[in-house]
Amino acid sequence: MQMESDEHAFAATERQLQDDAYNCLATQDDLMWHIEVGLVYEEFWISVFDRSGCVHSSRGNIHNTPLAFLRIIIGLAFLERPRIGYDRTPDNTPEACARRG
Repeated sequence: MQMESDEHAFAATERQLQDDAYNCLATQDDLMWHIEVGLVYEEFWISVFDRSGCVHSSRGNIHNTPLAFLRIIIGLAFLERPRIGYDRTPDNTPEACARRG
């Protein structure tokens, strides 16, 4: 999550979210898409990035829709890895590598 306190920092925050997402996609082969939450002053939005580009949700106001913001944060914290962009196919854990020999 990227947070800024300047009310006019939307463009800078979106650039930072993009840089973070593409860094994650470049360094994690099992990541199919990356979800970021932007928060500037009292407005928030979700950005979903994949290797082809990104899409941004409409902005919500944290004071007008606090339940939506809470659901986003809790959802991202507790969802299973495949639901937040990780591919189930490659299993590169040390245990899986040991089983394969």
